[in-house]
Amino acid sequence: MVRKVIFFLCICGMIMASGAENDALADGGKEFFGHTVQRYGNVVQIVDTDDTQFLSRDSVEVVREFFEKTRKNGDRVESVETRGKAAYALVYAGPEVQRPVLLVSFEEKSPDANIHPALGELKAQAMMGRHSQEEYQALENRHKRLHLAYFREVDDGQGGMVSEGEKIYRATYDQVHGPTKAAMKAQSPTQSQKGEAAALRKQMQDMKAKGDLAGMMAMAQKFNPSPNQTAPGATAMKAAGEDTWDIWVRCLQDMEAVAYRTRIMYAPPAWK
Repeated sequence: MVRKVIFFLCICGMIMASGAENDALADGGKEFFGHTVQRYGNVVQIVDTDDTQFLSRDSVEVVREFFEKTRKNGDRVESVETRGKAAYALVYAGPEVQRPVLLVSFEEKSPDANIHPALGELKAQAMMGRHSQEEYQALENRHKRLHLAYFREVDDGQGGMVSEGEKIYRATYDQVHGPTKAAMKAQSPTQSQKGEAAALRKQMQDMKAKGDLAGMMAMAQKFNPSPNQTAPGATAMKAAGEDTWDIWVRCLQDMEAVAYRTRIMYAPPAWK
C-alpha cells in the first residue's frame, strides 16, 4: 500500500526535492546531484514531440532487468500494483531527498481472455464455415496479444491524433463494412439514418465477434436491400455474406508490424 501511494504521488508530480538539478546528458541519460539514469535502447517515441514516453517490443521483465542492472546507488526498482498491468518504477531514494523521486515507470498489459475485434471478424468467418477452425486457431494463437499492444500516436488525417493500430483497424473496417464517402454523398442520408447505420454496423461487429451466425443472418434478412434502404445498411448486409478473410488477415499483419509490448515513461524534471 505504501509503495502504491508513493508511486501515485510521484506520477502526479507532488514529490519534489528542493535544490535538485536535472540536465540532459550527451548519452541520453538524466543527471541530478551527479546521479545518472541510463536510457533504455531499442525504443520509439509515442509522439515525435515528446521525448519522455517510449515504446519497446521487449517484455516488461526484460526492461526491468535492464534498470536493475544499470541502477546507481540510491536507486531501487519497485513493483507497482496496477490493475490489468505488470508495472514497475525506478525511484531514487538517496540521502539528498526526503522522499523517493520517480525516475522511470514502465508497464505491460496483462494477458486476458479477450481478443482483438479483427480476430472476431475472422472467428465469425470460421463459424460460418468459410474457413476451418484450425485456420482460425492458428491466427488467434499468433495474434492473441494484439489487443494488449501499445501503438504510436499518428495523424488521423483530420487534424487530430490516433493510435496507429486503431487507424489501420478502422481503415479495414470501413473497407469491409462501408459506407464509402461517395455512397454517403449520393444517398444524402439524414442524421437519423446515419445513426441507424452506425448502430447497424456496431451490432453486426458485435455479433461477428461472438460468432452469432443466427443473429447475423436475421439481421441480413431484416435489412435486405430495397429501393429505400440506405447505402450503409446495404453495405453491412453485403459484408455479412462475403468472405473477407484475406482482408482481415492483412489487417492483423499490418497492426502487428507497428505494435509494441511495453510502455516506458521518464519522469519530467518536476523536482527542480
